Amino acid sequence: MFHMAKSLIFLVYNNRQGKNETWYLVKWCDLPYDQSTWEKENADLPEMSKHISQYEALRYVNTELVLAVAVNAEYIRRCKIASLQFS
Repeated sequence: MFHMAKSLIFLVYNNRQGKNETWYLVKWCDLPYDQSTWEKENADLPEMSKHISQYEALRYVNTELVLAVAVNAEYIRRCKIASLQFS
């Protein structure tokens, strides 16, 4: 069954080398991280090459920082926070 949310890539955040191909761990829009999937480098997915390029550019940056920023951006987008209130 085709899942529309799975067709929209949020980010690529890991990779592994197979025998003759590279696989990338894809976080999908509107799906939690535990539903990320490994996809082939040449997978026919919208903007896959763009996300791989972004991942490669950032892969040597502190991984924890990159994931924290991505998670926070997704939380803000989902909740549509208009303003923050501090006590």
